[in-house]
Amino acid sequence: MDVLSDILDLLKFQGSLYFATEFSAPWGIQVPRYQNVARFHLATGGDCWVNVAGSSEPVLLSSGDMIIIPHGASHTLSDKLETPIIGLDAAIEKSGYAGDGHFVYGGVDDGHSKLVCGHFEFDNNFNHPLLDDLPDFILIRGKKPLNFPGLKAPCATCPMKPV
Repeated sequence: MDVLSDILDLLKFQGSLYFATEFSAPWGIQVPRYQNVARFHLATGGDCWVNVAGSSEPVLLSSGDMIIIPHGASHTLSDKLETPIIGLDAAIEKSGYAGDGHFVYGGVDDGHSKLVCGHFEFDNNFNHPLLDDLPDFILIRGKKPLNFPGLKAPCATCPMKPV
């Protein structure tokens, strides 16, 4: 086992999926800060802007890209940088999302952004300097996220299958 795997085992790392999304333009969502998690967004279709609190530059995710936000920082997701942003809870309420199927939200434009969103949670009692030294976000481009061992698709119809 490598050193990173040893550290992840000590963290008692657990992954959770929130939802698969289908967002149509215009759309913008503010995701609140959450401690002791590394949030992630995997783009499975279309494009999406991500702006992480504390980071100087927004990032454009394209299909196949994944962003990991290791410190659980607040961040925005949107179709365009200038699109108005609303809170995640308000977007969920407005969309009528009840926890089943896809979280569908946004306007009436044809362009769609599809994401798989979740987090990796770790033990509150474990502290390691490696965690403190991680950047505001980790960006993985292309199809590489689909080979990440913590994101194995549980079934053939899982939204994380290659696009």
